[in-house]
Amino acid sequence: MSVSAYDSFAELPAADWDALTVGSNIYSTSGFVGVREEALPPEAHARYLLARDSDGTPVAGLEVYCFTKAPHDLYAQGTCWVR
Repeated sequence: MSVSAYDSFAELPAADWDALTVGSNIYSTSGFVGVREEALPPEAHARYLLARDSDGTPVAGLEVYCFTKAPHDLYAQGTCWVR
């Protein structure tokens, strides 16, 4: 299994991401990934991880967000580690 990291929605292979969202709601699709990235505050950073099996077929995806300042009062202030 291999994992690839993408620093922006523009880098993310939409077809691979969407292969993981078949049968789920529209909010999981690549189109909404782009909308969420556009809505991030200027100091925020998004990263996208895609895991593929030995044949190169996508098997898992993860959106990771890091904020230098909590975007809302309900979020606890803390440190984000993105590697």
